[in-house]
Amino acid sequence: EEYKSFIGVVFTIIISSIAGLLDEKENLMPLTKLFFQFIIVAVLLWSGYVIPITDTFVFNVMFTIFWIILVINALNMFDNVDGAAGLFSLITLTFLLIICLFENADINFIVLISSYLGSIIIFLLYNFYPSKIFMGDIGSLQLASIISAVSIKFLWQQNNYNLFEEKIYFFLLNNIIFIIIFLDVFLVTIFRLTNKKNPFIGDTNHLSHALINITASPRVAVLILSGLTLI
Repeated sequence: EEYKSFIGVVFTIIISSIAGLLDEKENLMPLTKLFFQFIIVAVLLWSGYVIPITDTFVFNVMFTIFWIILVINALNMFDNVDGAAGLFSLITLTFLLIICLFENADINFIVLISSYLGSIIIFLLYNFYPSKIFMGDIGSLQLASIISAVSIKFLWQQNNYNLFEEKIYFFLLNNIIFIIIFLDVFLVTIFRLTNKKNPFIGDTNHLSHALINITASPRVAVLILSGLTLI
């Protein structure tokens, strides 16, 4: 099972890289992007990445599908200003690496997360405003997929849900590190729907843009959002 779960992550990296590359080259339509996201979810489900939120397996699978797609799109939408998605991924993966080390996790996952952390650190040196390179969909899709898989394995699946109060507690606890990107996608979606705009078409109404208007500095805005995630 451990080997299968790691192989699932490897295939997830390959599929997300291909999908991201196609999106950068062909500018895929939203439904096509969603199709690739469902393929990623299917691979992770096959590998055993199911969130045990209830005693009903079918509901757990449905919730896992919704949650992974939410994380993927939230991180993609959060990549709207230089350094935002990179810093979020750095903080989240560092947190997950610490958990892996404390739990004596499989060495493959420790090496995998460490490799991504090293890549992100170097990437951020050239991605802060004014950036010389950009993450793009090939980066955000891959990072979101990896973060989803690793967080399910070492956060959700490590807890036992018996009482209803425990389920609510762990539901909130396991999602708190994602609260900034979830809040961002929620507010942006509500704003676009309220103004009768397509929720899949980008604009400048994200949390980062609001902070830039206040601080007049993209760097300060990103640091504030990253600081909240770190807390």
